[in-house]
Amino acid sequence: MQNQINLSPEQIEEDFAELGGSVMVFGEEVDGLIYTADTLDQFEMAAQGWSEYKSLTRELSESGHAALVIIGAQPKKGDTRRDIVIIDYGTVRAVNQ
Repeated sequence: MQNQINLSPEQIEEDFAELGGSVMVFGEEVDGLIYTADTLDQFEMAAQGWSEYKSLTRELSESGHAALVIIGAQPKKGDTRRDIVIIDYGTVRAVNQ
């Protein structure tokens, strides 16, 4: 799915870094991301059923892509809280792990 994004791994990393998601780039491979066809709306609806999150906002990345930023997400009770960033690259969304 990553090959459907018309940005380099470094540009994707910059988008995540700007929005508060941590991603490491090793050569051409972006580590710590998953790619999905799930939409931002689907992620937002799913978050409503999570155990907890501090905030959920829609933002634009510096490259102009829509993003959903979820701070302090705890999908299931007992899970470690973490920040999740989902960036919409058209037909594919990238999510930091």
